[in-house]
Amino acid sequence: MAEVLTVLTFKSTSHILNCRGTESWKISRHRARRCAYVVCVRHQQGPHKAEGNEPHKHAFLVGKVSDVVPSSETEGRFRVEMSEYAIIDGPYVPLNSASPTQYFPYLSSIGIDAAKLDWKPISEILGEDVSTSPVNALAAEDVHEDVDDGEDISTMSLLMQAKKLVADGLHVPLSSVEIIIRA
Repeated sequence: MAEVLTVLTFKSTSHILNCRGTESWKISRHRARRCAYVVCVRHQQGPHKAEGNEPHKHAFLVGKVSDVVPSSETEGRFRVEMSEYAIIDGPYVPLNSASPTQYFPYLSSIGIDAAKLDWKPISEILGEDVSTSPVNALAAEDVHEDVDDGEDISTMSLLMQAKKLVADGLHVPLSSVEIIIRA
């Protein structure tokens, strides 16, 4: 049984977190659901321009797998949803196949110490600007506190829930939905 799924991705930390998971993988849903973690690894050399500046094949985000569901982007592919996440300045991950996905038995198999990860609930993410660098990762801890415009957590949580409902209902990525409030 595989405990860790790694995905080689060009997408940014904020994109992945605001979508509450990583999208469009050609994987076995049954096998991926058995994984405890998904590790996002930077893809700097693919056909798409990388949205992050991490070195190629270095881990930058670890998520606790909450579910594996059909992709809203590509038919026949899957989305790995996360319940918690940890931003890391990760190690080089020895991906040895042509596939952008690979399974490992443990986080330690790829040089990640699970005891040192600073887990945050993905449900607390409120906006589009989630920190992507380990230096600024401390700022992400304060995202759930009051926002500058005076809105409190309950209002922001409600907006994020509404955004997710719209994205799910239209089968589009969460990052494609914007809610504009005019007062």
